[in-house]
Amino acid sequence: MNQGGYVGIIKSELTTKQAVKASTQNYGIAGETSTQIDQRVRTNKDLQQALKDADVITMSVGGNDLMAVLRQQMLNLNEADIKRAQTAYTAHLATLLQDVRQYNDQAPIFVFGIYNPFYLYFPKMTKMQAAVENWNTASAKVIKQQKNSYLIDICDQLSKGEKLTTQKKSKTASDSSNEKNQLIFTEDNFHPNHSGYQVMADDLYQVMMQQKNKWLIDRK
Repeated sequence: MNQGGYVGIIKSELTTKQAVKASTQNYGIAGETSTQIDQRVRTNKDLQQALKDADVITMSVGGNDLMAVLRQQMLNLNEADIKRAQTAYTAHLATLLQDVRQYNDQAPIFVFGIYNPFYLYFPKMTKMQAAVENWNTASAKVIKQQKNSYLIDICDQLSKGEKLTTQKKSKTASDSSNEKNQLIFTEDNFHPNHSGYQVMADDLYQVMMQQKNKWLIDRK
């Protein structure tokens, strides 16, 4: 399950770098929250069959859950409300992972963390960045508790607009206010563009290779 853009890229990387005969299925729907994704896991027969057949499962989840809160409070963030939303989300994430495991108890699950698409545009909104980082920390704890499940941490790169292969001086919020995020789609300033999806695929590939004994055996 994913937002779509990194799937073709990771398939190409696996094919060229590992000579894997890869096929992919994309059940991602932009804008869905964790509970909406889980509802489809519970009811969509095609999705359930795809999960059963999968050697690897990926998810991009959580960003819409947090943004539902942030968009309501953009200029006046309430930490208590964000904390309540985070607690609810981690419970939803645990349920989602458990429901996925009902259909496949072996395939590794790789879950993308979230990022702050507004980092460069609102550098003084440190509460927003803290909310994103805390969200990822809480998600990582849930994912670690699940069997054969791994977090893909993309927060720093996609928030700051830095490609994995580019060595740059680390940006801080104070020196980034006049820059544009080169990894975010300019039409919505939220979703990754092709370069952003490339970063996601590269990070996913690295973690997949660290766990290749869990899925790569006899797949060539």
